[in-house]
Order: sequence, then structure tokens, then C-alpha cells
Amino acid sequence: TSEHELGAMVAAEEAGDGLGRSAEFRYMLTQVPVTSDTVALAYLSDPFIRRLVGPATKIGQLRRLKARAELEAASAGSLLARHDGHGAAAADPGFLAARGYMPEPVYARGLSLDADGRARSPQFGSAPRLRTLEDLSLERATPDERRAYGDYRDAYTRYWRRFFDPIAVRYDRKGDRRHELETFILPLIDNSLYEGLRTVLPGEGDRTPLRVPVIEPQPIAVLSCKLREETWLEALEGFGQTFQAALGLDPALLDLIGPDVHLALQDGDPIITLGNGELLAMFGQFGGRNEMLWVSGLVSVLTRPCTVHVGLEDPGRVRELLATMAWARLGGADRHGIGAGSLYQVTGEERWIYKYVIEDVITLRFGIEVQDRYLVINNLPFSNGVSVTGHRVVAGRSAALQLNPGACDQQLPALFSSAAEKLRGNALSGAACLAPLAADGRWGLEDAAALHRELFGFAPVHPGGGHWSLDPEGRLVSSLYGTADRYRQPGFDPDNDAVGLLQGVGDVELSMRFEQDGLRSTVRWRTGE
Repeated sequence: TSEHELGAMVAAEEAGDGLGRSAEFRYMLTQVPVTSDTVALAYLSDPFIRRLVGPATKIGQLRRLKARAELEAASAGSLLARHDGHGAAAADPGFLAARGYMPEPVYARGLSLDADGRARSPQFGSAPRLRTLEDLSLERATPDERRAYGDYRDAYTRYWRRFFDPIAVRYDRKGDRRHELETFILPLIDNSLYEGLRTVLPGEGDRTPLRVPVIEPQPIAVLSCKLREETWLEALEGFGQTFQAALGLDPALLDLIGPDVHLALQDGDPIITLGNGELLAMFGQFGGRNEMLWVSGLVSVLTRPCTVHVGLEDPGRVRELLATMAWARLGGADRHGIGAGSLYQVTGEERWIYKYVIEDVITLRFGIEVQDRYLVINNLPFSNGVSVTGHRVVAGRSAALQLNPGACDQQLPALFSSAAEKLRGNALSGAACLAPLAADGRWGLEDAAALHRELFGFAPVHPGGGHWSLDPEGRLVSSLYGTADRYRQPGFDPDNDAVGLLQGVGDVELSMRFEQDGLRSTVRWRTGE
């Protein structure tokens, strides 16, 4: 709604007890105000959330889910009985239950079946058209339902520590094909992921802006964060002795770096892929322990062309200190006894190469230099010509993730292969759903898909623009992905735009900040022409 319409709505509620009069709604409008760019504001109020998690809704949902499972089991049992040659008896629920084709209904009592296996309950309706919770009266709960809701309530209250608060989501459409989605939630759900991040990222009291480097060539992804002062000092304390002993590093340098750190991934097709191979998951998975927050960065450094950029308070002074660093070969192995390193300066340049050799088998080289206000560490110092041309400020945020799908070129085949593998799995799952109906011989594939929707509430759709067909042996075959016992998938085609979550998106940026025991996050993206 627009700002004018929202104001009118609030004024209209003044005379009653509606949402516009609630203190929580008025407070949320101060935190997520409506602007002239706002297209929509979604507000989940405290009473609404309480209603969603209350016993009437949750027990009603449980009954609907169990009733639907019984309806689907009856339809599946009817299909199997017909396939076994039981004819008209396949539409008799009593016969199916007695012969073990379906369990005796507990929730969908009195269900009936038609000749094609469509199941219907007098109380709940059919699987594709279940009656709503408003249509289902809930006056009493069974002991099992009461215990189930008690378990749910106990688990839920462990996450929401003290109270319920509202959630607001605002969508703004700005000029130049740019869009913004902001979410504000209080209090933040208390789980290992958020607690791990909360311990390393500063909260709303921190006023230092997050300054993100502008990098050429444009990386496909940049993860930026400011670290809490305590976290940064702890990291420096752990690394300080190692840097001084192994690199001949002046300890004064440690006082001039951080606390903002940025990991930029350049386009490249890695031989080893850790994770699921998707652009959105290139930084790995965060774990519950603080040290796990660094695993994704280490994985990227070892498997992809990338640069690490550490903020500097005095870049000129850092250059002077770097010039004093030792470049002689460092003797012996490190304290773990697995390798040795050396550091040398590139002749005629303010650039250094750090070389680390593990058991004379694995050699790692990292370039070190100062660009703009950053100490830049490059894992491909001789071939990855990355330069920092400046920086931009992401105000009021502790962390940001920027994705640039348009920068992907070398990695597109690998990304396509990952997406095609998932589509292949969907195609084979859809074929498994249609196979029992196709094997009956009474329906073509289109009619079988329509009947599947009537029986189970959804119709399988072939992904990727392909189609299913029956081979001479009566098996369903995907035109793109083959069969379950001999599958295949298409090769990469740069003109194929049938896959990919970020089709038509120029760049995406997710930024976040912890505040008031909660989380404020903003997603900005630009669409194509």
C-alpha cells in the first residue's frame, strides 16, 4: 500500500480496536516506514503469529495432514489392487484394508473411492481439495494430540526465548530497474546459526560503516563483514606470533589492519567442488561453532580463484612496514611439522609472494600487496590480475553478500551441470509418480497427469522443457534425462535459458545487522532489460 493509503487505513482504525490502533504496528512503522517507492508492506502481527502457533491451528493442521496421508494411501492402494487384478473390488475401502492395500483410516473415517481411485472423506474432503481449518470444528483434542502439541510448544518456546513480536517485510521498487526487500524481525530466533554469527558480528551500537571494495574484473561473489572488536583481537592474538615468527612480520602491522574483511570469488571452473555447486552456496555452510564460520572461506581459497581484502587504517604506513618483511627462505617446517614457507618481494614492485610447501608435494602461493585501503591477498598471484579501484559504503550493516550472475563465464558449464542434476532428479521422480497410471493402459500421459492431480493433489511437470514418453517395454522415458536405470542429462548450451534461479537478474546484494535482539536484513537486486 502507498504511504497515503496506509495513513488512511490507520486513521480508519482509530475508532475501533483494529490493527491500526495497536502499539506494535505503530512501532513497526517507525522501524520499517512506508516510502514513496513502497509497493507492498507485509505485517505479521503478534495476534496473527499467536494464532498460527496456537493449539487450534496446529492440531487442526495435524489432523488435515494425517487425513490427507490416509486419503493418498487409499488411492495408492486402489491403484495397486487394480494392477493386481482385483477389478471392482479395488474401489472398496473395506476390501483394501482387509487385504493390506491400505491402513484402516483413523482420521478420514468413512472415506469412499470411485472407479479411478479418487478418495474422499465426508469430513475432510479430497486430497487435492481438503477443507479449510475454518470448516473443521476443533472442540476437543485426543491425549496423543495434546502430547504432540505440548512437545511442539516446548520446542518452539526454546527458540522464542521471552515473547512474541511482529515481523515486517517491505518491498520497494526503485528506479533503474532496482528492487529492495527489507525484513525486520524481533526477537531473533535463537539457534546455532544466528548465535554463531552474533558472536562475531557487531550489533547496532557499532557506527563504523562497512566499506566494500570495488574490484576489477568484477567478481561473481563478494562476502563482506565487520568483526566485533573482541573477535578481531582474539584472531590477531592467535595469528600474531605465527606471523612474526614465520614471516618476519613487524607486530605493529597487526594494529593497522581490520576489522573489516572481504572475500571475493572470481570467475573460474574449479576441478574440485565442495558443497552443492550452486552460486548461492559458494561460501559453504555455517556451523554452530565460531570456528566453522571460517571453513567456507578456507574452502574457497583452496578451490577457486579469489582474493581476500582486509581493511587498513593507514595504507601508507602498512606499505612501509611491508617493505621491512623478511624475504629469505624460512627454515624448517611449521610448528605442526607439515610444511615450510618463504616470502620474497617482486623485483621493482611493492608486491610480495608468500610460498608454502607441504612435504614437497603441495605448493601454495599467495600474492600480498596494498590497494586502495585494503591489504589484498591473492591465491593466484601470477595469473589473477585483480585490482581494487575504490570502495563503496554499505551504511548501517555488519555483513553483506553480493552476487553478480552476469560475471559468470568460465563457471557457467559447472553451474549448469549442478542445476541439470537437480532437474534430472525431479524428472525421474515425476516419472515414478506417473508410471503406475501409465502402466494401467487406460490413460495417455496427459490424462494420467490430470488424474494424478485428482488423486494426490499435484500433477508432475517435466522440467527443463522436455517430455516423457513410453518405450516399447512400457517404461517412462524422459527426453532429456533418460530412465531411472540409465539416466543422462543435456550438455551445456550457452543459449539455454531454461535453468537458473537468477535468470534476468543483474546483481543481488544481501546485507544484515543485528539490532534490538533481532535481525534487520535487506535484499537488493537489479533486473535485466
